[in-house]
Amino acid sequence: MRDETKFHADRLTGIGGSDAPVILGLSPFMTPLQLWAVKTGVIESALNYDRLIGDSPQREWGRRLQPLIVQAFREITNREVFEMAEDTLVRHPKIAWLIGHLDGLQVSPRGKGIFEAKNVIVYKRSKWADEAPIEAKVQVQHYLAVTELEYGSVAGLIGGYDFRWEDFERNQRFIDGLLEKEEAFWQSVQRDIPPVAGARDVKFLNTLTPVTPKKVIHLDGSWLQLDTEYIATLDSIAAMKSAMKPLEEKRDEIEARIKQAMGDAEEAAIAGGAAYTFKQVDRKGYEVKPTSFRQLHRKGDRS
Repeated sequence: MRDETKFHADRLTGIGGSDAPVILGLSPFMTPLQLWAVKTGVIESALNYDRLIGDSPQREWGRRLQPLIVQAFREITNREVFEMAEDTLVRHPKIAWLIGHLDGLQVSPRGKGIFEAKNVIVYKRSKWADEAPIEAKVQVQHYLAVTELEYGSVAGLIGGYDFRWEDFERNQRFIDGLLEKEEAFWQSVQRDIPPVAGARDVKFLNTLTPVTPKKVIHLDGSWLQLDTEYIATLDSIAAMKSAMKPLEEKRDEIEARIKQAMGDAEEAAIAGGAAYTFKQVDRKGYEVKPTSFRQLHRKGDRS
């Protein structure tokens, strides 16, 4: 059983395997700014951070299924695998911030290697079509850097029935570049300097910093170009919406005529084999918890 308090506390002491894809901008769960906010303690969790490291149905079943994934890997490869407790932290002997929580170590005729088990939900099967996804590859290279080993493997159980596995060799050139970016990120954490925000951070920033009423800051002339780009982008969006309006109205007119013709019918077949359906959809009611957030608006002349 994992010691959750120790596990999460350890993660704040350095850069772990699941942090590596985030820092490279490859994670579908988090952005570098969101990860920085968690590492610095600005917030306890960021958007999908709990899905990344915390308890979830996928993670819980990943724990339950890991012994089966390990056993399948053993049987297919004839290699031994030694599982590690989830809260076991491995730290690089010389680089203090370089850490990892490994699933296990394997032993083959060529010696020791790392082992990672992945429980993959079925709708992500396409990401494993030909090979393991890039995030898994980055994670393996990070762990090879931590352990100073030469190879590793990822074994994935997709949708509970499709088993895949793949070996990876140590790529020192990639590791050198990865460590350079990870060290720069860790320095930003230590110095409390946030990474530059990206498009995926636009909603996250609404709640990151509480507003100070009546506080005014002054941005220097270097921001004029960005302001110009912002106005031009808003105008382009408005023009596109204007161009789309006649098409949307035509779509709505056609849909309205089809719905009227169908009356109380659930399906309408037309010549040529096509059909329209007009089914009843019932959604359960729910309550939304009160929340507080900030909105960005531009004031002033747009010339």
